[in-house]
Amino acid sequence: MAADSPKTAVGSPDRAASEIAALFGPDRVREPASRAAVAAGVIVEPESAQEIAELIRMCERNSVSLAPVGAARTLAEIRRDPVVVGISLVRMARVVAYEPDDMTIAVEAGITLAEIARVTAESH
Repeated sequence: MAADSPKTAVGSPDRAASEIAALFGPDRVREPASRAAVAAGVIVEPESAQEIAELIRMCERNSVSLAPVGAARTLAEIRRDPVVVGISLVRMARVVAYEPDDMTIAVEAGITLAEIARVTAESH
């Protein structure tokens, strides 16, 4: 493969981290810790659905593997090789809407059940 091909430009975790840091900022890219290290070469923390879409487009354009990591339990067990880019949703952990009287809540994908319990308990 030629040195200037798209995959070579971003195909390794270090190169992917550099390009992602240029898009989103260096504070949004980190090395995987503990179990996530088996699942992904680099972890990125997008803050919106638009950023996830941009990340997916970049990875698709450069043939870079990616997957959501969460706690990395399942991914580490079902994949033989780690993906290059793991997506963590920890920065997408906001309550979008909460109507205690209607008992409805809309949240972003990265929120924990403990945080939902804390928010809903405050209204009682």
